[in-house]
Amino acid sequence: IVISMAIAPSVNWLFQRGLRRSLGVILIYLVLVVLIIGSIVLLVPPIVEQVTATVPKIEHTYQDLKAALESSPLLALRQIASQLPSQLNLTPFAEDSSAATGSPDAIGQVLNTVGATLSGLLTLTAIFLIGFYWTLEGEGATRALLLRLPTEQRERTREILSEIEMRVGGYVRGQGILAVSIFVADFVVFQIIGLPAALAVAA
Repeated sequence: IVISMAIAPSVNWLFQRGLRRSLGVILIYLVLVVLIIGSIVLLVPPIVEQVTATVPKIEHTYQDLKAALESSPLLALRQIASQLPSQLNLTPFAEDSSAATGSPDAIGQVLNTVGATLSGLLTLTAIFLIGFYWTLEGEGATRALLLRLPTEQRERTREILSEIEMRVGGYVRGQGILAVSIFVADFVVFQIIGLPAALAVAA
């Protein structure tokens, strides 16, 4: 329903220009899918590459920091160092070179990954279908709700529902614009100052 509220102005704009609401929703969904797939294709590989290159550096820096705390003349810092784990496990799913390729653990990880991916796709599909339905049938559902109320309360209730839809939809669109703007601004600044893994950190 929130997705429906977010895309409602675009659907209405297309409807005013002669495109049926159902086709308008499908067109907007296609644009969203293209944007999502394009972002994955363009951003995920370099992000994974940067994270893979950065993780060993982080683990090395952690070891240096722990060693510095352990050798500190201050008792409090040495006690803190003794409570820290011996190493960071930032790559818990890293492939073990000594493990067999077809080991049960590896097969289980693959099955878990496939299951999680399918579950996510099914959930996303369900969300889009509900959004599609609500965009087309939301007005009818609203009228059915208003018919259950006393006549003198219907107009005020409709105004409240319209206000909620406008505010929630605007909030969702605003958050999307804000997120993209912050990502772009961060990436540009990180590139200028030479921050390692700029794209991954910005994302």
